Amino acid sequence: MKWQNQYGDTFDTRDDAYQDAEEMLDSDDILRWIVDNYPASTVLEWMGDKALDPTLECIDAYFNENYMEVEDDNDENY
Repeated sequence: MKWQNQYGDTFDTRDDAYQDAEEMLDSDDILRWIVDNYPASTVLEWMGDKALDPTLECIDAYFNENYMEVEDDNDENY
């Protein structure tokens, strides 16, 4: 199975598609997503050693919304 994003770009593996999702988001996108999805008290807690957690959650959410698995034309059913 292959993966495809909302623009029609296809990827051979989920890892390749996920890496593309990471590259599509800049720091402003990530910060905006965090502020929209978490209360200020939670954001303040993350300002310490947990700052990576919301970044990864943002990338996961973006990936889940914009990438899907598609059938590979080269797959053969036996």
